[in-house]
Amino acid sequence: MFYKYDDGIFAVDSHYLRKGNAAVYILRDYDKVAIIETAHNASLPHLLTAMNELRIKREDINYIFITHVHLDHAGGAGSYMNEFPNAQLVVHQRGAPHMVNPQKIIAAASEVYGAEEVKRMYETVIPVDRNRIISAYDGYTIKLKTRNIICLDTPGHARHHLCFFDEKYSAMFTGDALGTSFQEMNAINGRWIIPSSSPMQFDPNDMHNSIDKIVRYKPKYVYLTHFGLLEDLNTAAAELHRDINKYVEQTEKLNGDEDKIREYLLNLYTQTASLYGMKNPKEYITNECRILLQLNPMGLEAWHRHKTERPYRITLTMKSKEYALGQN
Repeated sequence: MFYKYDDGIFAVDSHYLRKGNAAVYILRDYDKVAIIETAHNASLPHLLTAMNELRIKREDINYIFITHVHLDHAGGAGSYMNEFPNAQLVVHQRGAPHMVNPQKIIAAASEVYGAEEVKRMYETVIPVDRNRIISAYDGYTIKLKTRNIICLDTPGHARHHLCFFDEKYSAMFTGDALGTSFQEMNAINGRWIIPSSSPMQFDPNDMHNSIDKIVRYKPKYVYLTHFGLLEDLNTAAAELHRDINKYVEQTEKLNGDEDKIREYLLNLYTQTASLYGMKNPKEYITNECRILLQLNPMGLEAWHRHKTERPYRITLTMKSKEYALGQN
């Protein structure tokens, strides 16, 4: 199954954890094709089915863009690269080494979830040949056939995060820089959105700045990895700024207590869902947003613990866990 948008843009449901969680995007520009995000290995058959329906050949894929190396975005990158022989992988220069050697990602994920759970979720995370990787930076531009894709450095969720701006069609692919808004979160009173503070490099100031950077480009279309087309960027940006401030204020009041932060976020998300007219809001948050309730408090606790240190001073262990957590 895929979603057809304007301007040769398609979204494939990766079926990561559940339906409607993480999208893999296809950009078709005449005989040039790019993919944005790879989710996990198990997403590949869904992508191939969509490509077959769209009559796109494996050899037609020129570029695979990943916004950052968290495993729900990059876990399938090695499998994709093996499948598409003409593709180059575009990734932030900070994340590129972890695509060449994913062992730290796997080891750290195993510390968090356990080795068996990581194996179940991600199967084998396959390395990518360094000669097929483009280490991108802010402003780096790749030309397909008629459109330029501009890489934008957008930290806050992670220091190795890029957004991708399709200049010709004014389309922005935001990864986790604009958080999460599943399709069912488009409720009676509009669509609501949740900032992603997952471990371990959440930085509220950087996240504010990245949101503003996205808005300054004035994209006509915004595509979230989690999930699909976001139509009202300005409203979403204002709500994200508001809730990031709430995250920071409450985390400081709660002195970084992860369990208390989790309880606070459950109440915050439930209240928001209720205001937007969601049915059974607490049940929805508990069941469908449980990964956010698991990881966002962890990221806030880590931020509180490290906020008095020098910017970006982080232990190897914590850095490894950041790359591994791979959820939103």
